[in-house]
Amino acid sequence: AYFAKQNASGRIRIDMAKIARWQRLSARRISETCRLLWSDWDRAEEVILVRKMKDPRSRDKNKVVSLPTAAQAMLVELWEARDPNEPRIFPYRAESCSARYTAAKKVTGIDGLHLHDSRRDCGTRLVEDEGYSSAQAILVTGHETPAIFERVYLKMDPKRFKEGPMSKRLQ
Repeated sequence: AYFAKQNASGRIRIDMAKIARWQRLSARRISETCRLLWSDWDRAEEVILVRKMKDPRSRDKNKVVSLPTAAQAMLVELWEARDPNEPRIFPYRAESCSARYTAAKKVTGIDGLHLHDSRRDCGTRLVEDEGYSSAQAILVTGHETPAIFERVYLKMDPKRFKEGPMSKRLQ
């Protein structure tokens, strides 16, 4: 809501409302988001090539990742309004986006939240709310193994255990 209000002023160049929404839906790092190209999106297969993904073993790792349904829908929506002369989906500097996010947290009084937390939130929602396995969720996050994903990103809520197995909750 804060970013939408700022966008309405007309002076803002970075649409942080879109960026924040994309971060929640895609599980991308902000640096990856700002490098995404329209030409790397395969609309039919619902995947996108992520360039220079962070990997401790490789500096310039490129990887095709799956797009959750909502992230795919957002790209379709953005495609309709795109600038045909702009190759990037989000033509902003990652550092500027991070600075805007940090400034917004200060103004709104939110402590302990980071833009990167959207990545964990997306992974957790894919498993807890949408019923994907860890192996399926890492097709979105881009992790190499479920072990890393489960240890670092999957923070399931123990209170949901009483609701029963995921398969029963989704029926």
